Amino acid sequence: MQVQEAVYSILTGDATLTAMLSSATAIFNEVAPQDTPNPCIVFTESGNTFNATKSGVSTLDKPDLQVDVYADTAIVRNQIAARVRTVLDRYSGTVGTIKIQQIDFVGYFNIYDDLAESFRCSQDYSIRQVI
Repeated sequence: MQVQEAVYSILTGDATLTAMLSSATAIFNEVAPQDTPNPCIVFTESGNTFNATKSGVSTLDKPDLQVDVYADTAIVRNQIAARVRTVLDRYSGTVGTIKIQQIDFVGYFNIYDDLAESFRCSQDYSIRQVI
C-alpha cells in the first residue's frame, strides 16, 4: 500500500498535471467514483515481486503499476498521458517515509473504452521500492 501513497503524492504534486484534469483531485487509487468527469486518472498496483534474502524479510519490493488516463478526446488523453510519463518515468526519491529507488516506464496502449465512454491510455510502470 505504501507505494500507492507515494504515487498519489507524486502525481498530485505536479501542478502542470493537475491543471490538465477536471479537478486537482481527479486522481484516484484503483477506482474513480461514479460520475467522475473526464479527464481523470486511475492508478492500480497490479502485482509485486519481492527480493528474497537469506537472513530476513525482503529489503526491496518491485511492484508493478498501471496508470489509466481517461479523457473525452484522444488528443487530451495523449497530452495527459505524456505528462504522466514525464512525471513518473525515471523518478527516484523519498516521498514522506517511502523510498522509491526508481520508477521505470514499461509500455502503454490506447483504446476507446466503450464501458467508460472515454478515450483511455493504459500505461505500465515497474517500481523498485526500498523497504
